[in-house]
Amino acid sequence: FSRVKTVVHPDYARFEEFVRRLPQEDFPVDRVFCDRRNTVIATHDQGVPMVVKKYARPTLFNCFIYTFFRPSKAQRAYRYALRLARCGVETAAPIGYVHVYRRGIFHTGCFLCRFLPYPTLADAKELDEDEKRQLGEDFIAFTVSLHRHRLLPGDYNPGNILYHKDPDGKYRFALVDINRFHFGKAAMSHCMRSFTQLSGVRLSQLAALIRRYCDVRHWNLKRAWKYFLFYRRSLCRKERIKSKFKSLLGLLP
Repeated sequence: FSRVKTVVHPDYARFEEFVRRLPQEDFPVDRVFCDRRNTVIATHDQGVPMVVKKYARPTLFNCFIYTFFRPSKAQRAYRYALRLARCGVETAAPIGYVHVYRRGIFHTGCFLCRFLPYPTLADAKELDEDEKRQLGEDFIAFTVSLHRHRLLPGDYNPGNILYHKDPDGKYRFALVDINRFHFGKAAMSHCMRSFTQLSGVRLSQLAALIRRYCDVRHWNLKRAWKYFLFYRRSLCRKERIKSKFKSLLGLLP
């Protein structure tokens, strides 16, 4: 009653059998990056370091949606990686993805990509003040470039943004965990929403980043700040509701 569908990039055809075995977790585990709802694992095959993302099984409703109407998270991660590469945005090179179907309905999915050996923005606290300033300037330039090309990450948090220095001494950035991405209209409101996703960054630092962003784009700072605060409050309300709901579930037998 089970069926497996694999899609492998032509450049990585030699890994087709490896991709097929992902749902059984039949691969070496070098490191576990995340083991919550979704599982992210560093692995390797044929001397190539890779990362597996195994998505938690969706709700029955979403299983139906992913079967007939919408690409799964694994499929979107693969497609979006190819699209970002065409746009000149660095991301982990996609190797392939696999779907497991049971009784003809989507059950689970996994995505496989190359490993990027860069630190995340969450690790940038180790930099000295001068390097942090340069990192901030280059990060704003990167964010402006994304938005001008109508590319809006759906999960723009420091853990999903990697950085490294190029030979000219400039910081370059790469994006991971890209299955939630919006391609299209990037109005001021949408762009300011991106800054609300920078979790762990102090409000004073966010204010400085938004000020610099508006300087580069010649945007009205007060108007942009209003959009930012609107989405920030909305996000805080959602988090409070989610927290209360989880607390309520914890009280149930």
